Amino acid sequence: MRRRGLSPAALVSGRWQSVGAFLKDLGLAVGFLAVGIPLTSAMTLLFKATSMPAGIFPTTPFEAMVWVFLAATAGFC
Repeated sequence: MRRRGLSPAALVSGRWQSVGAFLKDLGLAVGFLAVGIPLTSAMTLLFKATSMPAGIFPTTPFEAMVWVFLAATAGFC
């Protein structure tokens, strides 16, 4: 980043330069969902998955807070 003169703020706070750039991002997101949802459904049927393991979701308020922190960290990193 230093060689290119970029700051961390420049990477995080990006804005669309035009309506076309926004529509491109929106199209990519919709396309990903249009492919991802049927693909995961097909894989679920293929591998005969029934449900998630019972212990994977947070059950107490403390676990929920830790889960949110972990998810936010993954999103920012």
